[in-house]
Amino acid sequence: MNSEQDDNSSQSFMFQSFQSYRQSQIGDLFQNQDFALRNNSIQIFDVQEQLQKIQSMIIQENEEEIFYNVSLLKQIKDNVIQYKSQLSTQIEKYTEIIDQYIEFITNQKENFLSKIFEIPLINQIVFCKQYQEIENQTSNYAEIKDTLIKQLDLFNSQIIVNELEKHLNEFGLKRYKYSTEILENVIQQNQDKLNNLQCKYHQSQIQMIHLKNPSLVPRRLACLTCVEENPGEYIRIERFYNEWQTQQQRKLSQLRNTQQIFVKAQTYQIQQFSNLQFQINDLILQHKNEQNKNIQNYLQQVEKLKQQESEIWSQINNERMNEIVETYSNQTSMIQFENKHQSKLNIWKQNQQVNYNTFFEIILNQLKDLNPETNLTSYIKQFEQKQSNFNYRLLNQSSVKQQDQCYAIAISTDTSIIVASCEQLIKVYLFKDEILIEIQVISEHQKQVYCLVFMKYSYSFISGSDDNSIRIWGQKTKNLWVCKQKLQSHLDSIFSLIISNTDDLIISGSKDNTIKIWDKQIQYKIVSILQGKKEWYCKQTITSHTDSVFSLALNEQQNYLISCGKDYKIIVFQEQEIGWIQQQIIHVKCYGLGISFINNHSFCFQPQYNNKIEIYNLSFLNYTKTKEIPVKIGGVSNNLFPQQMIKSKQLIINKNGTYVNFIKIDQNSDIVSEYSIQFSTPQIFGKPSDNGEYLFTWDFKSKEIQIWKYNE
Repeated sequence: MNSEQDDNSSQSFMFQSFQSYRQSQIGDLFQNQDFALRNNSIQIFDVQEQLQKIQSMIIQENEEEIFYNVSLLKQIKDNVIQYKSQLSTQIEKYTEIIDQYIEFITNQKENFLSKIFEIPLINQIVFCKQYQEIENQTSNYAEIKDTLIKQLDLFNSQIIVNELEKHLNEFGLKRYKYSTEILENVIQQNQDKLNNLQCKYHQSQIQMIHLKNPSLVPRRLACLTCVEENPGEYIRIERFYNEWQTQQQRKLSQLRNTQQIFVKAQTYQIQQFSNLQFQINDLILQHKNEQNKNIQNYLQQVEKLKQQESEIWSQINNERMNEIVETYSNQTSMIQFENKHQSKLNIWKQNQQVNYNTFFEIILNQLKDLNPETNLTSYIKQFEQKQSNFNYRLLNQSSVKQQDQCYAIAISTDTSIIVASCEQLIKVYLFKDEILIEIQVISEHQKQVYCLVFMKYSYSFISGSDDNSIRIWGQKTKNLWVCKQKLQSHLDSIFSLIISNTDDLIISGSKDNTIKIWDKQIQYKIVSILQGKKEWYCKQTITSHTDSVFSLALNEQQNYLISCGKDYKIIVFQEQEIGWIQQQIIHVKCYGLGISFINNHSFCFQPQYNNKIEIYNLSFLNYTKTKEIPVKIGGVSNNLFPQQMIKSKQLIINKNGTYVNFIKIDQNSDIVSEYSIQFSTPQIFGKPSDNGEYLFTWDFKSKEIQIWKYNE
């Protein structure tokens, strides 16, 4: 930038600095001006706002540097802890030193902040000088690094030393600071001044602006001579500049917000189309399989009839011959035969048409969700208005690698024991200090384990498997679980398991279309043991569903049971003296993957291929849908991540495609705030702890058991 040196002012300068972009580009950060009249020239001193920006940047960079180096030290500490079993004494000494440095560096932050805020925001030179003094008093990372490297002599393992030295070489490296470049630019440019705007009539500097009706004065831009010749309502150019800058910032802010909304909306819309593609492909495959199944059933019936009609003459006895003659003598027998089978064919065609209509109706419903006036507008409204006041933070250091598929996870009531499936195996972990420690591997199931659930008042847990069995596991010793009982009554895979609040009732849902109620024989337990009978028995089998049962839930009073499955039904059961009685069937457009009670009289339901949770409330002995809550969706979902209501936090945890959604609601089931975790795959399985403080997940992309911690 070109500028002239003002000989009449020792403090006249133009203040300009740059904000460095992270892609190695530095753009204009600000160019604010403050004017004062001296010897017919404009002096520029508006520095307070700019110094505040520099101050904020310095604080941010200091925090980033502290965070970076503390993170490295923590990583070094984690690596050292891995060798603790081999070099416990030496490592403990080393970690104490590291902890001291971590505490020292962290404490430096408060000291740094207090000092940086003490610097007056009046003069740039003073600010730069005092900041340099503070900078010189900050942590000497090079000295810390040298000390820690020397302390490596505590270890005798060259492998350990090399590994730790690699991390230490990254510690305390001089990092590029954007604020340093800005301050250097301030010092370099602090004598520059704004290009003068000259009055072409009087060859003097423009100092006043006229914003009123232009017919009142000949010119909007005026020097002091212009003002004398044409009096009017002028404002000083510095005031106009400040007002103009404020307006420009408002415009830019609005444009940035609009740009952000459009980018978010565009990403969301693209994701919606991708989801739709997955969903339609899945629907086509499902519809094709159902149609093939129907045709095969019909062909089998026809083949069976063909075999009945393909009798060998030489093998026909007298009795059968009389039947044939009797039938043949009836002149209408052939017509009746043709009509009968034509009628079956017509019924099949009608069913095919109904199936096609249902198929296209589902696709149309998916397309409606993409309507800009509904789904997208709703999304943008959420984006603008909803702000989450909580989140779940991934504990990276606590993740456990597991290559084999994990379909189910369960957590004990006190969150001290975690069990996770590993194909047909069950791994038992001790959860201590937010670290998972494997203590047992159980290998009694013959196929994949799909369900795991802990009992409320003990460390016993239940498992359900693709081998059609349910097993009860009890703690024999502190770190050993054994199978106490095997429940074998289902004819296909177990998809859902729940247990009552008093641990005396197990309810299971299966691919065999049934729900089974398992009771605990408390009254006759001693007699049963003496007679060699098992503790649990199947008290009731419910056959209301006509396809796989995916999800089950009990209300708080334990007198209502709800279920959903692949037959496009929600079924409500009420407990009576004779058992669980079907009270209501709710037909839905999309079959359900997850269902859970919100309170005694309302529940939420997650349909497949849908970006909404449906809320149902009890009214006059029947449940009716009262509202829908929008949730994020990505790809095809599965039924093995149980939907759950965390009562203590009024928090619904819902898995939908590639998202795990967290929705806080009030007493009226209205959204208070919401939060989502997006994974790179829809193959996500997991479970929150009963209090919602932790979420344990496994996904097909990371192939890790990951731990997420609640933060508010």
